[in-house]
Formats: sequence, structure tokens, C-alpha cells
Amino acid sequence: MYILNYIFTITQYFSQDVFNITLILAFLLALKYWKILISEKIILIISSFILYALILTCFVENVKSAMVNEIYIYTIGWLLPFVLGYCIEKKTHKKNIVIISIYVFIFLIIIGFLSCFGILPGKIFGMRFSEYGVLKINAIWHVPFAARCILVLIVSFTLSLFSNFNRNIKLLLFIFSLILYLAILLSTSRIYLMLATISLIAIFSIYTYKIKNLKLLIYLFISLITMFTIVYFTIPTVKQKINRTSSTTDKSLVTRINMYKYSLDTFKKYPVFGIGPGQAAIQEDFHNLAADGFTHTHLHSIYLHILANYGILGFLIVLYLIITILYKLYNRYRTDHSIFALSMLFVWIVVLFADNFDFVLKNYFTASLYFWFTGLALSPKTKEDKD
Repeated sequence: MYILNYIFTITQYFSQDVFNITLILAFLLALKYWKILISEKIILIISSFILYALILTCFVENVKSAMVNEIYIYTIGWLLPFVLGYCIEKKTHKKNIVIISIYVFIFLIIIGFLSCFGILPGKIFGMRFSEYGVLKINAIWHVPFAARCILVLIVSFTLSLFSNFNRNIKLLLFIFSLILYLAILLSTSRIYLMLATISLIAIFSIYTYKIKNLKLLIYLFISLITMFTIVYFTIPTVKQKINRTSSTTDKSLVTRINMYKYSLDTFKKYPVFGIGPGQAAIQEDFHNLAADGFTHTHLHSIYLHILANYGILGFLIVLYLIITILYKLYNRYRTDHSIFALSMLFVWIVVLFADNFDFVLKNYFTASLYFWFTGLALSPKTKEDKD
């Protein structure tokens, strides 16, 4: 399993086929651990949600939308990546996989910077690094990419401050965190820029309080302000996106507000089981909501999307999943002092807040990394680790 994890670390950005094959192979190989897997509550809850979605699919008009836009995403983006990470046994491999994953992502980010500034083309070997001056790194939309950036940022930043890694690695991870903050700026995602700023300051505040040196917090704050100011006044796309923020004139925000109202109306009509997996986003009324001219496949809020499509029963399953993930990460940090588990606890708090306004956990490209890292953080300890 550790070989497949290393393969997934490097290839997940380049080929969807390799992405899918790696996860399917991992699942098949993981079956030998079936006694461990069926005892893991997170796996059981995700499987229950997928089964619930499959049952609802029997009663919907558009089965293809349910299978492709919903069930496929939760299987390939939630269940299989979690299993892939969860089956890693040795602590050494977990550490190496996380570090290599951060290094690979930073390498792609640096190429993306060169692409944004016109030094390299926007596409290299079919892989999109930037588009119209916006950093994307093979993502269609900037928000899922920014969500991936903030995950790696928080993990990297937390490890750089609290882990027992050697000094050089910790310094490198700290520098990587600032690079990722710059990447979120260049992604033009306002919600993740705000959350990245708050997260860095909050985590660093805990660290400076711990070492009794609050002056360092001022230096971080100055660094973030400096990066923001330079990017704001030198990158037109970033300045334009921030300046046009308005609930009445910003088409992106108008679209979201329209969808929130539509979601609540749909939930009121189908409160128990919802309208059905993937059905809310294919109704004729839904297509009239998009003021931004784009085609949308979700309702821009994880909570409203689940309520509208799956009803209160589906919402309760997902809520139970969220509570279980947060509890298990906290418990792993409390009992084993796992800094990686602590960083993932911070990560989930951020993404769950952000997904009030979007649904990046429905984007397999991003969701897979969240659940994969969570699986790594919660995987059972070996005798070697316990000793």
C-alpha cells in the first residue's frame, strides 16, 4: 500500500486515469485489511452515505446526474482516498508521504508563478498552470485550487512550528507556507485569502504564546500585509476581483445568493429525503439562477446542497461524519500528540467554514487530498510506532 501512496503523491496532479486506477488498486489491495476497515467509523459512515445515495437514485429522473455528479465524487473523492491513506502502517512512510506531497505541490506552484508572470506558458504538456493571470495548477476553477493550497499551507505551517522535525526541514516548511499564501493570493479566491490570513495568525498566535515571544506575531503580520500589498498593486486580476466584491453587482456573489434561496425552497418541498442526488442542479429553475454565465453542478454550500438533494436524513449522516472526523483528529492529537492530526483538525475547521459558501468537498481533485491526508493522520499505529 505504501508504494501506491507514493505513486498517488506524485501522479495525482497529472492524469485523472492514473488517479482513478491508483485509488481502485489501493481499494482492492486494502481488502486484506477488511477487519480493520470495517471497524473504522469514518469508512462506515461514508459507505452508508453512498449507499443511501444509491437507494435514492432508484427514484430519480436523471440517474446519470446522480451517478456522475454525486455518487462517483463521494466514492473517488471521499471513500477511496481515505482508505488509501488509512492503510499505511509505518509512521516513517506517513511522514515521508506528507513531506513529499508538500514538496511536489510547491514545485508545481513555483512553475505556476513563472506561468502567471509570462515566463512560462499557461499550459505545459497539457497541464494548466495559469489562465488569464490566475493561478490554477490543473484545476478548472480557482476555488478548489485555493482550497487545496490552504490545506497544504496549514499542514506545512503547523508542522514547521510544532513538529520535532529537524531545523532545516522546519525552516523550509515555514518558507513553503508563505509561498502557498502567495499562491492563494494569485488564485483570486477571496474566501480562502481571508481564511488563510486568519489561520496563519491564529496558529502563529498559539505558537508565540507557547514560546513567550509575541513580537514574532508582529513580524508575520507585516509579512502578510507586505505580500498582499505587492500582489494587489502589481497583479490586475487580483485587484479587480477584490474591488468588485459586492452582494448586488458581483455576479459570482449574486449567483450564490440566488442558489441559497433556491436550496432552501427545494428543501422545504422535499424535507425528508431531498429531491434526489444531483437533481437540484439539473432543474430548469436552477439554470436561471446563474448570473455569472457559468454552468454549475452544485448549490455552493455543502450544507444546503446536502439538505436540498438528500433531505434531513442525508444531512444528519454527513453531520455525523463531520463530527466523527473532528473528534478522531482531536483524540489522536490528545492521546498521541500527533502534530499532523492537529494540523488536519485546523484544516477541517477551515474548510467546513469555507464550504458554507462553496462546495470544494464535492470536487474530487480537492476532496481527495483532504480525505487522503485525514486517512494518513488517523491510520492505526503499528507495534513499532507504539514502542
